[in-house]
Amino acid sequence: AHLQAGDTALAEEALRAAVQASPRDLLARLDLAQLLLQQGKPEAALPVIEQLVKDEPNNVAALEALYRVQAGAKDRDAALKTANAIQALQPKLPLGYYLAGLVQQGQQNSTEAADSFAAAASLAPTDWQAYRGQAGAELAQGNVEAAISVFRQGIAATKGAAPLVIDLATLLEQQGRPEEAIAEYEAMLAANPTSEIAANNLAMLLATYRKDDKSLARAEELAGRFAKSPNPAFLDTWGWVLYSRGKYAAAPVLADAVKKAPEAQVLQYHLGMAQLQAGDRSAARASLELAVKGDARYPGIEEARAALAKLK
Repeated sequence: AHLQAGDTALAEEALRAAVQASPRDLLARLDLAQLLLQQGKPEAALPVIEQLVKDEPNNVAALEALYRVQAGAKDRDAALKTANAIQALQPKLPLGYYLAGLVQQGQQNSTEAADSFAAAASLAPTDWQAYRGQAGAELAQGNVEAAISVFRQGIAATKGAAPLVIDLATLLEQQGRPEEAIAEYEAMLAANPTSEIAANNLAMLLATYRKDDKSLARAEELAGRFAKSPNPAFLDTWGWVLYSRGKYAAAPVLADAVKKAPEAQVLQYHLGMAQLQAGDRSAARASLELAVKGDARYPGIEEARAALAKLK
């Protein structure tokens, strides 16, 4: 009741009283441990969990709570041991394999991580997280094509899980394959026409990589819904589409986006290019200097550097 009312302090007090009254009560101790973890109190949760695991060594929920504490403390050897214990108790369920994969990834054991995530995916083929983990492990080994294959396998199995589509399209763009990235978002948008993420990302790709009027008109149609968006990324897309269409309204829109997220260097790049298009060289130089500062990496960074060089 306290949790439903949003009062975690009273909920913790009530659970501690329940544990004190019935020290062997499995549910009360587990609920207390999970509440402490949710509150960011792993040190307080640990003794409760350790005693619980000692009393109930085959309780997977208790082992998972213990894993969370160990992983949070970066005690990866202990966390892997706990993940393996979960695997032994539930060899036909994905949890232990997935948790093991996370630890192995943290240990930079990418080959083992890929195998663990693949096992988790085979046991739960509609769970997108295992595919993401497996693809990440492949990328850590430099296996780009294998990662792309895993993403596509996961997208098919999950019927277009958005995180996988976004990760795949991002990777394809990074690999210089924007047309394939565009195709991924076209499919995502066809399956879910109301998806703002698909509309935004597709519009940005069209505005960035295509120059024909049909594609740019489609980008404008897609991004028009973001003209008054409070989301700086969506607003940036709208401004960048206007820039690609040669419209002077781009600079004020992009300036508004930058105000909302001044630390985003790609937004500074977009603003600088629009200011340059509008003839404001001084403002463009200031924006582009911010856009290329440090070790900035994003699609268009080379164009930003080249444009800034011409202004100096």
